[in-house]
Amino acid sequence: SNNPGYMKRVAEFVDNKMLEIEQKTNLVSTTKIATLTAINIADEYFKIKEDDISDKVKEKLNSLTEKIEKVF
Repeated sequence: SNNPGYMKRVAEFVDNKMLEIEQKTNLVSTTKIATLTAINIADEYFKIKEDDISDKVKEKLNSLTEKIEKVF
């Protein structure tokens, strides 16, 4: 997005994640901290995506079940 406010929030989010990892691991290497941060953010993203997909599948199954039940 070209929205400066959005970019600032994203940058602050990443910065906070990096500080959190730095404090938990006591790493000094910025590269290692950045790598672990990227992995953690990717992990969170994929978990959210999986939950979202699961919810959509459940909704679709419920909808189909209701339609089938109406037929019988």
